[in-house]
Amino acid sequence: MPLCRTGAKINNTDAIFNLLIFYCFFLRIILIQFKIIQFRFLEPILNGFQYF
Repeated sequence: MPLCRTGAKINNTDAIFNLLIFYCFFLRIILIQFKIIQFRFLEPILNGFQYF
């Protein structure tokens, strides 16, 4: 990623690129939280089914 960027068009693409990075990061956090919730709630249920 070059540091010397000039021009409104390039700055606009930079903003879009940063937005995409932010969305990917946000989705990653949501997925991690979902995995934690899934592990917390499904694991005791699956462990409970093993006793039957």
